[in-house]
Amino acid sequence: MKNKIKMKSTRIMLIILLMGIVFSCKDNDNEVIIIEKNISGQWEFTITPDQVYQDTTEIHGHTAAEYEVYSSVNEEVYLYQDGTGKLLGFSGPFKLSGTITGNKISLSVFVHPDGSYLAERPIEEMNQFSEMELTLDDYGMMEGTGGFLPYGIFPNIVEETYTVKARRINLIEKAGVSTDSFKDGLAVIGWENTLCKIIFSIGSWVLSDITYGVIRTMSSDCWLHKDGGGYYAFGHEGPGSLFPILTQSLYYPLEWGGCKVRTYGFEITIESENISYEALKNSVLNSPPVNELFKKLGFTGIPELEQALDDFYEEFGGFGISIFYDTHNNHLGLYVNHKKGSSDAAKNSILVQTMKAAFGGFVGEVYVSAGSSIHDDWHLRRSHFLVCNTPILIGYVIGTHNVKYD
Repeated sequence: MKNKIKMKSTRIMLIILLMGIVFSCKDNDNEVIIIEKNISGQWEFTITPDQVYQDTTEIHGHTAAEYEVYSSVNEEVYLYQDGTGKLLGFSGPFKLSGTITGNKISLSVFVHPDGSYLAERPIEEMNQFSEMELTLDDYGMMEGTGGFLPYGIFPNIVEETYTVKARRINLIEKAGVSTDSFKDGLAVIGWENTLCKIIFSIGSWVLSDITYGVIRTMSSDCWLHKDGGGYYAFGHEGPGSLFPILTQSLYYPLEWGGCKVRTYGFEITIESENISYEALKNSVLNSPPVNELFKKLGFTGIPELEQALDDFYEEFGGFGISIFYDTHNNHLGLYVNHKKGSSDAAKNSILVQTMKAAFGGFVGEVYVSAGSSIHDDWHLRRSHFLVCNTPILIGYVIGTHNVKYD
């Protein structure tokens, strides 16, 4: 009898418990129970421009609105999640920070400030550039939208949005990866070496072709300098520390977002003297590879080249002549920085016009500008990864003075 009463009491308790669960569910019919997942790992992000600012400003015969926009796929986005739902991550030079709550993910993208690139720079010293709101589905995929914060050199970027689709392609064990290590930048060391190899291969191929293989880099190694929406490599002041003439560098546009063309502005400014005019003439006229190059740049012989240099220096004083080659539209800027005299006269001098005609045989159009400080704009395609980016190739051709590229 006692056993029957005990069994009956147990059934009553189970019924009461089940009824409580049923009525509790009825009161919360719309509640969705989500089991939080850990999203640590290597992710592939596909970013597609959504709302796009149509820039109709004409630059060198074109507007940025003419060019197609399309998706950029980045297979190297690394995310780390701790036990509280906080997220840290990186992708190339970008660092990521955010949270995951249930299946909702918020991610902010941080970029380096202008100046020398430091892989170990903590995220607290970087600038927030973009924000994403994503949702994790039942299959472990992320999808959502992103936008941009105010950005001084490109104010209209706040009008643009993009969509994100992401899938995890590799798991990452959290063991051995501490928050302090991430903040010290250990996770991103080595990225700059990859970019430098790409930059060097592009620069060597194009400028060597234009200058018959004589031109060399402005520095002996590749070091990155952040400037606006991209990076200089091999220096951002010509001719650099190695040679007084015929040196090269490169500006690589790199911003978080899909593949899109936007306007990039550059300042080309004459600085202090690097070499005396007599020493410059000696380095040009008495070096067979160099004077052979200048012969191929339109001068029939050394006497003609020497006369053109003498006439130019006498009228315009210290100078530095540079070229910018836009790999996006195959145009070239020929920049003539000088210390005195008329800029219009400098542009129309025999020295400059002969060079213009020679470079014109390699590119679509040559645009000549002159002055102590020159501003010029170019259309460059950029993305958040090395997939569609179109750099500017920079060459310091000849001169007595240093020239700064900004």
